[in-house]
Amino acid sequence: MRTVDAMKEQSGGARLKWLVAAIAVVNAAAVLFAWVLAIQIGSRKTNSTQDLAAEAQGLFAAAGLTISSALAWITGFYAFVTNRIAAASKAQADAAADQVRALEAQLDEAASAREAIERPFVVVDLDGERLHGFVFVEVCNQGRTMARDVRFKFNPPLASTFDDTGYGVTTMKMFTQGIPMLTPGRRISALFDSAPHREQAKLPDVYTAEVSYTGEPDGNGVARQYEDTIVLDLAVLKNRLSVGQQGLHEIGKHLEELAKTVSGWERSNSHGVAVRVVRDE
Repeated sequence: MRTVDAMKEQSGGARLKWLVAAIAVVNAAAVLFAWVLAIQIGSRKTNSTQDLAAEAQGLFAAAGLTISSALAWITGFYAFVTNRIAAASKAQADAAADQVRALEAQLDEAASAREAIERPFVVVDLDGERLHGFVFVEVCNQGRTMARDVRFKFNPPLASTFDDTGYGVTTMKMFTQGIPMLTPGRRISALFDSAPHREQAKLPDVYTAEVSYTGEPDGNGVARQYEDTIVLDLAVLKNRLSVGQQGLHEIGKHLEELAKTVSGWERSNSHGVAVRVVRDE
């Protein structure tokens, strides 16, 4: 805005200069006419007052016509110059306004990019790779700030073959009452269903999840509301080749079997463990 005001002041100063120049030209023309009139009167040999008055009146009439023409020309020229200056000022003001709008757009884009980086981002997903034959549901805050009052709506409602046992997704508190607070990087995982049993029960494969939550308050104490839509599709987990992976569950089973084997060993007379060594010939 300061740039536009400065342009207006500059154009006003230019018009004032042209006006002063026009007045100076008119004054110079008047002085020149007076000088010419004095020469004409002085060069006359007649002393008749009437002749001098008539001649002076004619000269004054001619001078008035000349000055009027000059003023008309000056007025037209001033109008032309003023119009050109106004057009140039308007073009400069429009260019400055465009620059201001472009700068404001850049600032808005920068603010949006910063918010996208620093905002919370809550995701709900289905995992079929953790344990063969089972599907887990996982909620995670992948953003960089805290998410509060996280709530979920599913269409159709989530359904599992475990619902009849009292431990299905329909009884999970995070889906029925929401999550009060989810810190950045926090993951909450729970068993969702058995893949073979789910296939036999003909339960839906596709769910649309609407996730709503609140971010951290800004400098004015106002917390922004976020709403994201996520599509969960169990079909992407089907008909896949996978390699078996030993996890903590399998390791625990192997340790139990090893403990049972060791407990059945007999001790020797030397109070040690009897070990049979077989040597290759």
